[in-house]
Amino acid sequence: MGWGKGASALLCLFLCLISETFGFCPVSSQSFLRQRQPVRSACFGLSVGVSPSPDEVVVERVAVSPSKVPSFDGLPSSLLSQEPLPSAATILRGDKDALDEAWALTDKFYLDRSFNGKDWSAVREKYRGLVNRYKPKNIGPLVGDMMNELGDPFSRWIDAQMYSDLQKFDLLGIGSPLSKGPDQKVRFIAPPVVGSPGEKAGVKSGDIVLEIAGSPVEGKNGFDILALVEKLPDPTYSIKVQPSDGRPQFEFVS
Repeated sequence: MGWGKGASALLCLFLCLISETFGFCPVSSQSFLRQRQPVRSACFGLSVGVSPSPDEVVVERVAVSPSKVPSFDGLPSSLLSQEPLPSAATILRGDKDALDEAWALTDKFYLDRSFNGKDWSAVREKYRGLVNRYKPKNIGPLVGDMMNELGDPFSRWIDAQMYSDLQKFDLLGIGSPLSKGPDQKVRFIAPPVVGSPGEKAGVKSGDIVLEIAGSPVEGKNGFDILALVEKLPDPTYSIKVQPSDGRPQFEFVS
């Protein structure tokens, strides 16, 4: 899949509980949640996943100082929560505890303190009342439904398999992560890693991805792009780029 396949991607895309609440997630702003069954990453906030096991959920978070986060498309680093992330937490026994942990993380770190006009405490009680109707392995989607109450397209739940898939590489495998902005354009949101295909091709942070293997990507989120790339028969493919600094469009091979 190119340069980045097999490397642990520093994901700052989409899957953001509090994450991409404001549209873009620079790599340096990342926070990560991991469980024994992988969950999701977070930028500008958090993401949540739930272990299929009802016995134990382990959540670990690693954060980079907000002072190191650059502005992007008018989003100042001050938008980041200044709350320190808690240390690793272990929740023993019970699906309701797992649901409460997801709720509590959102309650503490979600940037929009109005919760998009929702009574977040009432949302918790609503879904706590539904927990006993679900088998342990299905608790994750229930958490997803709870997050959907926010009406935030950038706040979502993904299962362990999807998280594992996303961890394999930086989506395009060229050394730089992507994000879809409010204008529906897909951009590189960080400078590519030195020596990567993206860096060698002249990709810069803010450049727009127009096409992947001849397919337009405007309006696609990270999951759509992942699905597109995984279906390609050839491990190498063309990427068409519109530079953000006035340079002419160019195309390179991953």
